[in-house]
Amino acid sequence: MNPGRTAGGPPDPQPCSHMRNLVSSLSDGSIGRLAGWYTRLHVGGCPKCRTTLEAFLSLRVRLKSFELAANPSQETSLTADRRSNIETALDRIEHERQDSLS
Repeated sequence: MNPGRTAGGPPDPQPCSHMRNLVSSLSDGSIGRLAGWYTRLHVGGCPKCRTTLEAFLSLRVRLKSFELAANPSQETSLTADRRSNIETALDRIEHERQDSLS
């Protein structure tokens, strides 16, 4: 498999290396004001980072729809513990993916 591609799927979005965490934080709303301003400015002029941000936002919408479909009667926001567990799992997956590309 080529780096930057998923098995049989579209290319993995790859932001500029110095923007990876900022684009991710912008997509989930956890970014600070100054960093958010800088990231939005960069994303506005960088096709790679814009594509990555759009992919992250699309993924969030899809995940939210799955959550709503699975639990229509539950509140739609995540608890702090649940969010932390998800972020830890996603970080682990990202590190494993980066290690496999090295």
